[in-house]
Amino acid sequence: MPDKRILALTDAMVQPLEEQFPGEYNRDSTRVFFAIRALAQRINDEANGWLAGLGLNSGSYNHLITLYAAGPDYTLTQNEIRLYVHTTHASVAQMVQRLERDGLVKRTKNPRDARSVIVKLTPKGVKLMQVAAPMHHRMIEEKLRHVSTADRRHLMDLLLAINRGFDEENETDATDASLGRARKVAVRAAQQAS
Repeated sequence: MPDKRILALTDAMVQPLEEQFPGEYNRDSTRVFFAIRALAQRINDEANGWLAGLGLNSGSYNHLITLYAAGPDYTLTQNEIRLYVHTTHASVAQMVQRLERDGLVKRTKNPRDARSVIVKLTPKGVKLMQVAAPMHHRMIEEKLRHVSTADRRHLMDLLLAINRGFDEENETDATDASLGRARKVAVRAAQQAS
C-alpha cells in the first residue's frame, strides 16, 4: 500500500538522523514534509500525463489557468502570474515566451509601467482553456474522491497553517499594488466559481 511505503521511506530516512542528532528530529514533522513533497511530485507527474494530450504540462497549464481565471480580459502582468504560480521571474518569462511561441498568449509592454509586461490569453489560448479547465477539474475530483468536503476544508486549513511557517521566514518581494491586484483577481475568481 502506498501510504505504508511513504511512512516506511520516511522512517528509514529519519532513523539514522535521530541517532546522529538526538532530540533534533521530530519523526512526525519529517513524515508530514516528506508526504507533502511526495504527493506534490505525484500530482505534478499525473497532471503532466492527463494534460499531455492537449499539448500542455502542469507548468504551462498553471500559467494559462491563472490568466483564464483573471476575468473576461484574461490579462495579468508577468509579476502577477509569478505570484500565483509561486515561481521566479525568469521561470515566468521563459514559460510566457514558450506560450507566446505556441500562439496561446500575447505579451505587450504595460502602458502604466514600462518595466512591466502584460500577458493576455489569445483566442486560441481561451479555446484551449475552455477544454483543458473542465477536464483538469474532473481529474482533480477523481483524485480527491476519497476525501470528504469537510476533510478537504480541514486539509486546506492545515496546508495554510504550514504555509504561514514559510511566510514568517520569507517576506515576499511583491509590491503592495501587485498583491492588491492579485487579491482582487482571486476574489473575482472565487465569486465566479460559486
